[in-house]
Amino acid sequence: MEMSILTLSGETYRRAFADQPLPMISYGSEFPEACSREILRLYCSNVFVIVSKSLSLSTDSLERLATVLGSKIAGTQVGVERHTPIHQCVGMIASVRELGTVDCIVTLGGGSVTDAGKLVRFALANEAYEEEDIISLWAAQSHDPAHRARRDIKKPRLPLICVPTSLSGGEYGPIAGATETKTLAKRAFDTGVNPTLVIQDPELCKATPQSLWLSSGIRAVDHCVETV
Repeated sequence: MEMSILTLSGETYRRAFADQPLPMISYGSEFPEACSREILRLYCSNVFVIVSKSLSLSTDSLERLATVLGSKIAGTQVGVERHTPIHQCVGMIASVRELGTVDCIVTLGGGSVTDAGKLVRFALANEAYEEEDIISLWAAQSHDPAHRARRDIKKPRLPLICVPTSLSGGEYGPIAGATETKTLAKRAFDTGVNPTLVIQDPELCKATPQSLWLSSGIRAVDHCVETV
């Protein structure tokens, strides 16, 4: 199957996979402009941004995005701890609900930030607002009798734009990994839907520590081998 490729103003915009409609992938353009174009394509006007703490402290990436999107940014979450603690996602879910009009989520950062964006929109689609409710979404996909499982799982519809800064590759698939508060067990939530768009901007990755860049790359190979 051939993929249609759109090249406009230096941006290449195409499917990431020939056999899947999502995610789309964008490269060749700076991430704020690519993000703005996608938001226009999606007719979104109230964006919730999740950005890694390191990016917000060591770069002007959030300011650059805010300059382009302006009033379309409805809210921002700065910082997500490693392995995406579910309790932090609960806080983000509460923020999105309080805003009430969020119609798109944008993530800037590595795997933990990406997973947070995926889990937040999955939880919102299923009205899972507390940690126990969120865990029930995972339990439906497991065989653990200790957890209460949900029977009616809905796929998220809220668009998700991911701007990755590591090589984890999680932004290309539907699985979100997050960690329970009490047990510290990391759970894999199958949201059923890939992110909407992955924006590749190598300039943004300059701020990624070499140790994280290399370790996430090896981890991606590990995931590939496990899958095969």
